Amino acid sequence: MSALRIKLRAFGLISVMLFGLLLTLLVMSIHSWSTASMRRVATYAIQLRCEQAARSGLQVGLSRLKTDSAWSTDVMAAMPDLPEVSYTVQFFNNFSGGGPINASDGTTVPAGMVYILSTGSCGLQRFVSGALASPGQGAALFDYALFSDGRIELSTDSRIDSWPASLPSTVPFQVGTNGIASGLVDLSTNSQIDGPLMVGPGGGPSVVDASTGSSVSGPITPLLAPKTFTTFTPPVVTGPLQSVNLSTGDSQALAPGNYNSLDASTGSTVTLTSGQYFFRGGIELSTGSRILVQNPSGPVIILVQGGVDLSTSSINPSGQPSGLQILMLSGRVELSTNSRIRGGIYGPNSTADLSTGSRVIGSVVARRASLSTGSEILFDHQMGSGGGGGGIAAGQWRLAVVRNGQ
Repeated sequence: MSALRIKLRAFGLISVMLFGLLLTLLVMSIHSWSTASMRRVATYAIQLRCEQAARSGLQVGLSRLKTDSAWSTDVMAAMPDLPEVSYTVQFFNNFSGGGPINASDGTTVPAGMVYILSTGSCGLQRFVSGALASPGQGAALFDYALFSDGRIELSTDSRIDSWPASLPSTVPFQVGTNGIASGLVDLSTNSQIDGPLMVGPGGGPSVVDASTGSSVSGPITPLLAPKTFTTFTPPVVTGPLQSVNLSTGDSQALAPGNYNSLDASTGSTVTLTSGQYFFRGGIELSTGSRILVQNPSGPVIILVQGGVDLSTSSINPSGQPSGLQILMLSGRVELSTNSRIRGGIYGPNSTADLSTGSRVIGSVVARRASLSTGSEILFDHQMGSGGGGGGIAAGQWRLAVVRNGQ
């Protein structure tokens, strides 16, 4: 028994020692994990400061261009209250140039634009933001998901919401109309407007006629003054224009310029790159055809006479909405049978009709707008926040961010 008790005591002592060792290892692991976690948090905080400094540099660069469009001198400064964080801004000014030039990071700067390259620094950390600056074209073009000069109709499970859906609204108003007549905004058959609705001066809740299952989730508020619109004119054209016709899986890349019309069908693909396009006779896409948008050096701007007609087709189906502007000079915008557009559609003198599962991710401006049969307009907030799609006051500048990262 004495020998057994000695063995049990020895076993107990060993067990206590092992438990103590395991506890020590656990504490050390927790300490190591905690230290590493704190380091990661500290590193992330430094990265955020660098990013903030770089973005601040872009705004400083923009302010320089507002006072002098020929500005090309580097700007260096420390962040207020954070002397260890600074930014350096370089300007690659091609505002009055002839052909394109190249910035130090390889970005192409078209004529009439300035590339601002801003580097935020915090110790050894760096964050670089680059943006193409171009003159504004008038009052804000795309500051609403949908703005109509008159009637708005939503029916049959159609809706207007934010994009992505989980993003809280950072722009105060998503839908608006200059009209004030009773029932001018007609919501029926489970249609929804997510967010506030702005109506014409003197208007009120009577502007909305919402049937069972339909609603406006925010307040209905009158504008202080009617929203004004920017007028765009077609480019001067001399001589005949090319008509672009694609069918049966054809593919074609178009250079910026002036064209008569674009007609694409049966799985065909048209590719557009940064710059301005004019289609005098309109755009018609059908049966799986698509327009791909590539904008490495700025947005694609499409001026259209004669209307835009999409059926089971798409424009910029996977690109950033802020990289595309469709400016309607005349004609209707018609989307049906699961058609898709990612971009801003600006047609204050045009009507816009979306139906049968069609969707616009971006922004729509129209004289009259109707959505039905599961169609949607999802507002990309970058359209109106200087993210490349929204115009700004005449004589000002706007930024199209093309680079963000280390």
